[in-house]
Amino acid sequence: MKYQFSLNIDIGAMLRKYRNKNSLSQEHVSNCLNISRQAYQKWENNDVNFNISQLKKIAELYKIPLHMIITESYTYY
Repeated sequence: MKYQFSLNIDIGAMLRKYRNKNSLSQEHVSNCLNISRQAYQKWENNDVNFNISQLKKIAELYKIPLHMIITESYTYY
């Protein structure tokens, strides 16, 4: 038996959620992550492919386990 599913990961939505939950600006978060505000904006818009070191920085910033970034960002279809 063959199972198929799609995994849609929306890390950008998770980033917006945590940023807004903590009442932070894109400028503040981008400074904490040592990237430009424009680069961070691309992150929130899912215009980039994330690597593990970027995801670790996000987890450290929001003091959440790394796996939560993925598990809170996906939906099955």
